[in-house]
Amino acid sequence: MEHFSDEERLDKLFLRKVGFDDCFQGLAVQFETNNRSFRVQRDGVVYATENIHLSGKQLKFVVTARRMESPEQWKTVVKLTVKPEGSTRQKGQQTWKPSNAVLPQNVPDIFFPRFQPEYPGHLKRQKRDWVIPPINVPENSRGPFPQDLVTKVPQYTLIIQATDMEGSPTYGLSNTATAVIKVTDVNDNPPEFTTATFYGEVPENRVDVIVSNLTVTDKDHPHTAAWFAVYKITSGDPSGHFAVPTDPISNDGLVTVVKPIDYESSRAFVLTVIAVNQEPLTKGIQLPPQSTATVSITVIDLNESPYFVPNPKLIRQEEGLPEGKLLTIFTAEDPDRYMQQTIRYSKLSDPANWLKIDPIRGQVTTIATLDRESPYVKNNMYNATFLASDSGIPPASGTGTLQIYLLDINDNAPQIFPEEVSICEKPDPNAINITATDADIDPNTGPFAFELPDSPGDIRRNWTITRLSGDYAQLRLKIGILDDGIYDVPIMIMDSGNPPMSATSVLLVKVCPCDENGDCTSVQAIVAAGLGTGAIIAILLCIIILLRAQGRRQRSHSTPLRLVAGVRLRGKRFHGRVFEFAQLDKFWGRPGLRLSE
Repeated sequence: MEHFSDEERLDKLFLRKVGFDDCFQGLAVQFETNNRSFRVQRDGVVYATENIHLSGKQLKFVVTARRMESPEQWKTVVKLTVKPEGSTRQKGQQTWKPSNAVLPQNVPDIFFPRFQPEYPGHLKRQKRDWVIPPINVPENSRGPFPQDLVTKVPQYTLIIQATDMEGSPTYGLSNTATAVIKVTDVNDNPPEFTTATFYGEVPENRVDVIVSNLTVTDKDHPHTAAWFAVYKITSGDPSGHFAVPTDPISNDGLVTVVKPIDYESSRAFVLTVIAVNQEPLTKGIQLPPQSTATVSITVIDLNESPYFVPNPKLIRQEEGLPEGKLLTIFTAEDPDRYMQQTIRYSKLSDPANWLKIDPIRGQVTTIATLDRESPYVKNNMYNATFLASDSGIPPASGTGTLQIYLLDINDNAPQIFPEEVSICEKPDPNAINITATDADIDPNTGPFAFELPDSPGDIRRNWTITRLSGDYAQLRLKIGILDDGIYDVPIMIMDSGNPPMSATSVLLVKVCPCDENGDCTSVQAIVAAGLGTGAIIAILLCIIILLRAQGRRQRSHSTPLRLVAGVRLRGKRFHGRVFEFAQLDKFWGRPGLRLSE
């Protein structure tokens, strides 16, 4: 920029020297101006071609440097302004007249910025800058806010042209290609809660209940790892009652109860929840405060069921406890400490009907004698169930089990086993082994003591018994031979309890003739050998039919019938007795005739 005094005239005055610095050196450059009042010589000296008056105005013109071998050119602007009156000239400054057209010393050069001409078909490199797309917002919009105004473009399609000969539109050949640029989303937008505080409530003792939905917004591409939210409880739930899974469709956080909550222990919770993405945020981006929210949860009190303490309750008691005795006190507690309620008790299950419970105090007493050998007792254990009901609206109830472990006492005498045996009338050997059973358990069972009674007298005369071990004895025929038939042999057995229990058991011994193999023979032996009731009835039925046919021919005569086996007629046992046909027919014709072994 050159300065001149007011009303100063310029006439062929040297103004500046244009200095063109070529990076490649030696280029031929031609200078031009857009103002005919100024010229630039080939050596770069700028001068005025006529007198120019500068009266308070700024004068500027453009100097263009053209390269003669190519279309390249450079431009710069030269400004001439009026120098204020009274300003002091710099030392050594001279006033040049047109006649003194000599270039002053130390005149600064004018430098040209690089400039590329614009030609059709040429590619021009531009500096990167923001491109703002058109944005349309309807007036008086009611939201929801924040509202997205620009939609991300996932893909760009570019058409690129390449031209040789330095891009010359006249001589260069060109071709085009299509470039498809896909924009890959990165996690540069953290999830943000739509509100700072969420609220919810849950009844106590409930699980798998959704308490509150936490909603977030995320500007990343939907349904990607950079969009899906992961929720974490950072404080307010030390016992782990809650979890916050993510809804895979809405991306909401579902505050869910995973552990029962007791109202009497915790009436409310204030949770702090943060939301992050499945994919970490891009480096340099931090979670904003909007990625943290508070969840306020209220617990609702419900009428809870009373519960027995302990449950089940185990007691040990000797069997034989008579009715009317206090067994135990079995009571329940009401967990609702803030509700004034009463509890009443009742019996729910008592298989043997041995017990009753006081409805107010919970006292359990006996109404029958406890018996360990009862079929309702399993492995010495008897179970009874009771019900506790409160007075709430609606009422709640709970059950409790009373387990009675019955201790054995010696209240059962041993019995002979087996109850029936068979022996040959001429046995060889003439002995059988027997034992005893006892409903009690150790130490109220064996070893057993076996003994034959003194009466009737033929017992000791015909039989003898010898103890083999603590639980077994051997019954032997004392005489050489005994008529075939059924004999009752009484045996006294005593256990080892304290005090011991004893009883006399009758052993039914069937005596029959045997062959050389020890098998019973003869018709009589068939019955004595232990035929069933059906077989005996069939045999007798045949006999009766024959006798009746004979009776029709001889009404005045009686046909005797000898019962060769032990038979019960109408509840009485007969063995070896002789019946007339009329007697047997009398029994047979009446209802209730029973024939047994």
